[in-house]
Amino acid sequence: MQIVQIKKGDTIYALLLRKDISMFRAGVYFVTDPGDPLQVALSYYEQGHIIKAHRHLDRNRYITHTYEVIHLEEGSSVVRIFDENYAPVSTIRLMPGDTVIFMRGYHSLEFDRNSIVIEVKQGPYPGKDQDKEYMS
Repeated sequence: MQIVQIKKGDTIYALLLRKDISMFRAGVYFVTDPGDPLQVALSYYEQGHIIKAHRHLDRNRYITHTYEVIHLEEGSSVVRIFDENYAPVSTIRLMPGDTVIFMRGYHSLEFDRNSIVIEVKQGPYPGKDQDKEYMS
């Protein structure tokens, strides 16, 4: 899978994971750092591999920064990423199978075809009015 860091200077605003998985090898590869508030990994398992039944331990976590993952299953979208001062950082096009991880700054999505997305972010979700700040 092609992984593209969308940066301004040394600051990563998003990670783009393109559908092409030809370079991916067996095992687990974390695309986010261990200290990030959302852990995202790419995994490849050969036929017959078993992940033993398990659960994740309850643990208090203090999170001040929300990450958001958008996986485009079907359709097409133009994604615009901005820094904290509303300055453009990047414009990218998502195609089916692509995933983007928003890590900071502002972002918008414009769907130019009927689209199906999978969205993941930390919870609990307090509602739009308490969770989002829109660019002016």
